[in-house]
Amino acid sequence: MVGRVVTIIALLVIVVICIATITREDALEPEEQCRPASLPLYVLESCHAAESVFEAFSVCCEFLLRATPPCFLSYTRDLARIGLDVDWFRGCEPDRPATI
Repeated sequence: MVGRVVTIIALLVIVVICIATITREDALEPEEQCRPASLPLYVLESCHAAESVFEAFSVCCEFLLRATPPCFLSYTRDLARIGLDVDWFRGCEPDRPATI
């Protein structure tokens, strides 16, 4: 009987702690819930570099979108020849008639 009471009290304590933690986190502003509180330096540097990379990718992709389908194939072969993964550029493929 004493063992059951201790078990029930222990479970109640755990439930109260969980509820208090959840309530505390819900009361925080969204920014205060972030862990870590701010971006680590290596992530900031990567994001900064990604902006330049994305700009360069956009220039390449826009060029490929304006190409005719045969030229697109030729250009992607050129990209593959220099070691680029041409799958990155599949979304840059110009529209072409549907084939059945």
